[in-house]
Amino acid sequence: MTQRLGNAGAQKAVRAHNDAVRGAIQQFNGREVKHTGDGIMATFPDGPSAVAGLSANAARRCGS
Repeated sequence: MTQRLGNAGAQKAVRAHNDAVRGAIQQFNGREVKHTGDGIMATFPDGPSAVAGLSANAARRCGS
């Protein structure tokens, strides 16, 4: 990605991704446990909330 977008473009894409993921976590009452550098580890209060958060994030990524 860095080769294609350059450093600034890649950092911008990663920040946008992290913002979207954090939005889905917050929307479904999740809690960010750890930022792993290339991802985010989160917990949710229950299974349905976790699935809804994952689905919301996937829909955002697909432009739905």
